[in-house]
Amino acid sequence: MTPENLKTLLVNLDLSNSDLSTIAGVTERQVRSWINGTHKIPQSVNCILSAMDQKAISVDWLVNFVEQELRSRVD
Repeated sequence: MTPENLKTLLVNLDLSNSDLSTIAGVTERQVRSWINGTHKIPQSVNCILSAMDQKAISVDWLVNFVEQELRSRVD
């Protein structure tokens, strides 16, 4: 995935840099480095966003999954 592909997917999926940082478990600074081409976009991020784009998983499903994971870390 290229930085340009990433930008397009974020727009198409209506996701912010903050959303992606939460999904990927990284900082917003790291997301910006992917968008700017400073660092390579991880295959896992490519896979998740591509699955969302192809409607293999829904945004709602992913949000629920991430929220459960974050809650389990607090408990």
